Amino acid sequence: MLDKRSAARCRQHSACVAGAAALLAAGPSGALEWSYVPAASVGAQYDTNVWLKFAGAEPVNGRLLTGAADVIGRNEGLEFRVTPRISAQRYDDPTIEDRNYEYADVSIATHNDRQRWSFGGNYALEGTRNSQFESNGFAAVDFDRKQTGVNTNWMRLTERGQYDLAASSTYVDYQESLLSPYRDYRYNVLQGDYYRTASARSRWGFSVSYSEVTTDRGLITTTSADARATWLHSVSESLQFRVGLGMLDTATSGAVATSSTAPALDFSVTKVWPRWRLGVSGGRQIQPDSQGSLLQEDRVQVDMTRQISARLSVALVAWKSNASYFLSFYDRDYWSDSIGVQWRFKRRWQLDGSVTDHGQQYVVLGLPRQSGVVSQFSISYRGG
Repeated sequence: MLDKRSAARCRQHSACVAGAAALLAAGPSGALEWSYVPAASVGAQYDTNVWLKFAGAEPVNGRLLTGAADVIGRNEGLEFRVTPRISAQRYDDPTIEDRNYEYADVSIATHNDRQRWSFGGNYALEGTRNSQFESNGFAAVDFDRKQTGVNTNWMRLTERGQYDLAASSTYVDYQESLLSPYRDYRYNVLQGDYYRTASARSRWGFSVSYSEVTTDRGLITTTSADARATWLHSVSESLQFRVGLGMLDTATSGAVATSSTAPALDFSVTKVWPRWRLGVSGGRQIQPDSQGSLLQEDRVQVDMTRQISARLSVALVAWKSNASYFLSFYDRDYWSDSIGVQWRFKRRWQLDGSVTDHGQQYVVLGLPRQSGVVSQFSISYRGG
């Protein structure tokens, strides 16, 4: 189901991965123990409003085929991992473009009893209708989106605490088109965290992060600084919660100048029973808006799982978010309510089914709600 161009790119990525693995095996880490876990899935989808039109939507049927692998080489102090994945999505409506998706993550890490250092890279080629809708709401367009990035992380344990330092740089390249609402951008993040154990059941966390988004031509640069303090507490083995409080400071310079300072709150509560699990979480975060700037998202989520048997479970997930765009004059609400069933049979096979109601509404513009229902079914295999 993959075209020749996509197949050629997959062969190139596989050759790079094989070359990296050969270098590791030939070097001082020749004693790495290797493992390989293949995975595949095939599924069907029924979408009542694939473009989230205000009116006149026609339902469509779709099919998705996915192949993936998890390759790991490790010894006592070194770990190398690569996880490629490719997917092919097809629709019965000729007005909807068929899509081939490609993803790959590569990482190498060194570690001992006290600390761990890792370096990695990622690649993605996908369509914006599936990958970008939650952040910007552009449901009626579907452009190519290519993402490449690198990241590094250092973690060190002390007698009563833990230090974490992380940095990442991501470049996003969109398909060239006069009608595209997207802008190529680079997204850089630097973050430091410290966690200190206060008692057998409580920990304090302190974090500081800085992020920067710059458009491809450098016309607009948006920066954000985030400082937070977090308290994590276990009331019992079955009840835990987390509360974080801090400040967000965001500024835009260049062709457009804006600034904003706002409080930041995040929380989560988890309760576990013998067959039930309930989680409630929420908070405020900053992320790229796919137009070369940042957006502020406030989000609340509730998820509940019922373990019917050792192999069968039912899950309910409901969440709602409000996005405020620093370069736009409107806010946007987005919601999603989903119920799903998961059945593991044999030893490596799994059956999944779900029904999701989702939609959006632009708050200031006074436009009506846009919503649709997506029904999905898939069967998957994972080796090991």
